[in-house]
Amino acid sequence: MKKNFNCFTLAIVALLIVGFASCSNDDEPAVDNPAETISVFLKISNVPSTRAEVPTQTAEPVVFNSGHLYFTDGTNIIRYYSIGADEGADFTVADLTGGKNITNLPSTVTHAHVVGNTAVDPATTISGVKAQVLQVESQGTISNVNLYGESTIATNAVTVKISPTVARIELTDMTATGRITGFEVEGIFIDNYFSQAVIGGSVDNANLVPISTTAADYMVSTKYPAALNPSIYDWYAPALTAVSQVAKPSVATNVWGYNVFANNSAVPRIVIRLKDIVATGGLSFTNPQFITIKGFNDGAILSAIQSGHVYTIAAGDLEFDETNLTPKPNDIPVSVNVTVTVASWVVVPVTPIL
Repeated sequence: MKKNFNCFTLAIVALLIVGFASCSNDDEPAVDNPAETISVFLKISNVPSTRAEVPTQTAEPVVFNSGHLYFTDGTNIIRYYSIGADEGADFTVADLTGGKNITNLPSTVTHAHVVGNTAVDPATTISGVKAQVLQVESQGTISNVNLYGESTIATNAVTVKISPTVARIELTDMTATGRITGFEVEGIFIDNYFSQAVIGGSVDNANLVPISTTAADYMVSTKYPAALNPSIYDWYAPALTAVSQVAKPSVATNVWGYNVFANNSAVPRIVIRLKDIVATGGLSFTNPQFITIKGFNDGAILSAIQSGHVYTIAAGDLEFDETNLTPKPNDIPVSVNVTVTVASWVVVPVTPIL
């Protein structure tokens, strides 16, 4: 009797092993209705990354480098696929360049969600994915910012438009006028910005970094630690010298560019720290001096900024004279004109193959 029991037990174990093998990640899980399929097409390209003093966004746009694809019932994650360059990914970038049919999805799937360029911790719900926190310093590379999009599946097809969760601010140059004939730039700082956001794009006012009127804050400091350079500020040692009353990035075609979290939210300020200002008529200045840009004007003063938009202060649009200078930051803030464009992100909408 004992021998028969052992044989029966071994048979059950063998069946369990076969059962587990049939659920391998190498195979698509079976579904009740194989006709329920979703086809997703991704176009992906790659552009080299760089630092904050960078080519313009139109010259070096954001791309989809790697990511995550989730199919859900609107709440729970039903199926997950990784997208990347390594052999362990479900789809490589090359796989998806020409499009990929994703078949055999359960009939409970109602939504598709895509996260791009961001490492994501495992989660069982899509809200658990979207709520994961991003720090602003992780978004400093122009070609690799966080992307997110979601869409409802209709008639076995889906179009997911993925977009960045940051806005971009670009400063082309700065020009001294009036009695100022020369100056040096020590640093350029984004102020009144969100230190963090979540993958889904939401921001919390509790994470809005407040402005300061203390000069010592606007250098490598507690307010602007080295970890935030060059994501949210640039610091020059030695200082950058203006030529013919104009200061610009060391590469003529570059801009000062910064990516900030935005969701129809607070307008950042720009604080520029200057020193060794030369002026006519015996006018003199102590070191340092500051220019504070409190807002942007595109025909009207902007009350908020939007993710996926580029706010460009064009060449010659930031002019200042002696009346705009103060030894304290955020003391005499001014507004400047900007050109607002929707970012031409290389990531195109995810579209279906029917």
